[in-house]
Amino acid sequence: MRFLAVLAMAAAIAGGTPDQPDVNVNSRYTIGRITLDPERKLSRMLREDIHKLVGQKLNQNTLDTIRERLKQETGARVVAQKLVRGDKPETVNVVLELRYGKRGIDTTIPKLVYISRLGWSGEVDLEGHVAGNTIGIGYADDGESLAERFEGVHGYYERKELWGRKVGFRFDFEDYDTRWNRVTLDALDQTAGPYRTRLNFQPVVTARLWGPLTWSGGLSFERLETPQTAAPVQGAHAVVQTLRLRQQWSESGLKQTLEAGYNLRAATRIVNSNFVYARHQFDASYKIQDGSQELVVRGTGGVISGNAPLFERFVAGNTSLLRGYSLFDLAPMGATRLAAGTVEYHNHGVEAFYDAGTVWDEGGPARVRHSIGCGYATRKGAMVAVAFPLRGDFSFPMFFVGVNF
Repeated sequence: MRFLAVLAMAAAIAGGTPDQPDVNVNSRYTIGRITLDPERKLSRMLREDIHKLVGQKLNQNTLDTIRERLKQETGARVVAQKLVRGDKPETVNVVLELRYGKRGIDTTIPKLVYISRLGWSGEVDLEGHVAGNTIGIGYADDGESLAERFEGVHGYYERKELWGRKVGFRFDFEDYDTRWNRVTLDALDQTAGPYRTRLNFQPVVTARLWGPLTWSGGLSFERLETPQTAAPVQGAHAVVQTLRLRQQWSESGLKQTLEAGYNLRAATRIVNSNFVYARHQFDASYKIQDGSQELVVRGTGGVISGNAPLFERFVAGNTSLLRGYSLFDLAPMGATRLAAGTVEYHNHGVEAFYDAGTVWDEGGPARVRHSIGCGYATRKGAMVAVAFPLRGDFSFPMFFVGVNF
């Protein structure tokens, strides 16, 4: 198998022994002062939450939450913590160091998973960092994210900090060959896929608007090579816009995280696109954590209007939506409408989940399907899971094993 060697290596890296309870001997000290190095302008909510910790006993879990929120709000790569003896007995001053930039070369595996009935999907990236710039190149072979299986290389350049660390820039390049499942071809009534290759160039600017709120905008120049003699090359050029919110806070010992986003891809004749459409997608999640226990509620939805190419259409029945089903059973060509949600419970690596949702085309039936499942994951991302479809549909369970999915 193509990814067996990589999976073995990743599983070895991700393995290890369960974490031991962390007894913090500093919890007997009172926080006298909290400072940032260097000083940064923060949102009102984050400033107030930091100020509330002064005069309280040092709680490492609460400080870790503040450090994570600082990373999200300031764009720092690392927020390091330093404890300094306070001005009064039994007190400490906390210094939170914001570190930007990164040096060296990293190898990352954003996803590597085997799915029964869908096969292997994976991605491996090599990144180089110098003077605040990141250059990456990677390889992907993915048969579960879209109606097509795409395989090929991609690259990117990113600089997260421009003009006072409020603005960032990223340029993506993708060159993929496509392969089509027989079920999809039968639904399309074609013996060859609608396009053989996809080539994409996508420059995007990101701005931190306020605290945890960020906006991204740019252009996607997508070139499709088709088997059609009359139009061997087609463009699916689109304006892309994304709005993201991520907020964390602690209350009564509970760590809570709220995330929400909206994404728009609009292709028009103005950017010389052969396809004219608008693709809207929404998502939101809420996570509450109490020690080792964690409850997560997520939902997503989407609407497509106009004539969109197949790679833009929504799919479910994979490792993220309606687990337990195959995307080729639900919507082999993808769909123009999506509504789905999940509830997950985690405790010491053990996971149980319930999924519900549907994908359908405008004017067609929207049949809601349900599935349940369980699994086990290590802190470093390795996971094995099984999911069962409900209500008598496709009763065979689906198995997943891999890293970071």
